[in-house]
Amino acid sequence: MAEDLAVTRRRRMLAFLAEQGGAVSLAEANAFSEGKLLAAHQAFSAIMEGIVDGGYATWDGERFALTESGRAEAALAPRSRARRVAPDTRVEPAPAPSAPVAADMPAAPPEGVAAPSVTVGEPAAARPMPRVEPPRRGVRVRLMGLVRRLLGR
Repeated sequence: MAEDLAVTRRRRMLAFLAEQGGAVSLAEANAFSEGKLLAAHQAFSAIMEGIVDGGYATWDGERFALTESGRAEAALAPRSRARRVAPDTRVEPAPAPSAPVAADMPAAPPEGVAAPSVTVGEPAAARPMPRVEPPRRGVRVRLMGLVRRLLGR
């Protein structure tokens, strides 16, 4: 399982190098590794050392550059779902729901129905908040007395 993950990470890193034109800096490779491969620090070092030791890329002290064998290995990398969609396939956004038109709405509520007290679009701050009263002390004292009697204290 760990070997499969290492191979997948190596191939995805090689694919990233190929997408970036065949050469990237250490910082770019590290950022990709942390963000996409979830491999940082020692795991990133192990990936890059394996790539260089395997002959898939070269390291000149500033940049990693792909070799021909690295390009061939990058072609085996798993692709994200976004790449599996054919390039000519376009996804159309869903149409927005039509808003009610003023002409469709009645001018007054039907007979026997009260008009709403809050109009549509009124800010929430403008609506009065209902007042919630705390329970009276007498109720709490009676409840505590009942609890004490039930517990036998």
